[in-house]
Amino acid sequence: MNNLFQNKIHAVYFILCMYYCIGCSVSDHESNLHGFSFNYLGKKYQIETGTGNFELGYNILGCREKDIVYLQAVDKEQDGVIDEVIIGNCGLEEANRIYQYGINYGYELGLIKQKMFPRKFETNDQLYHYVLKTYVLSTGIVFNRLLIEHKMKLRSNVQLIDMDADGNINRIEEGISTMDELERQYKYVIDKGIIRKQNRVC
Repeated sequence: MNNLFQNKIHAVYFILCMYYCIGCSVSDHESNLHGFSFNYLGKKYQIETGTGNFELGYNILGCREKDIVYLQAVDKEQDGVIDEVIIGNCGLEEANRIYQYGINYGYELGLIKQKMFPRKFETNDQLYHYVLKTYVLSTGIVFNRLLIEHKMKLRSNVQLIDMDADGNINRIEEGISTMDELERQYKYVIDKGIIRKQNRVC
């Protein structure tokens, strides 16, 4: 299926070296297949990455001791910016300050690599302009929203939702069209996006 995203967004994507995963560690650093820990102003924090369908990801900044969670905040688009504080009294500004410190720490240790992951894809056919956006919720749910615009404005816009980003349309949010036509258009957009991704030099 597709990793169709906007190519201007730099995703902070965690790639953990295998030798860290087999037990090698230093005094204030631990890592596993999902993330790593770091110390900031005397407190221990974790940055972890979760992956939904088709390798779409989101990052979680956390602070916890045993079963108590003091902070949980999410970077929904892996763009290096905390979007939402889910648990804790920490504000967005402070959460981002901690997050940036952790990201820099991860870069220094070689735990983080930066990749280009477009989360918005636009294409056209003879009659329509298409805008496909992929969203990652803090719960880990991934879904696609496709906007279909008639170039000559002879038909109203149509928006459809694919709740699992699996290529199947779940509902029409706006406009009127036949399901057969929407499925054809959605497949066209996905196929175009896959071709473009395959042809992109990383």
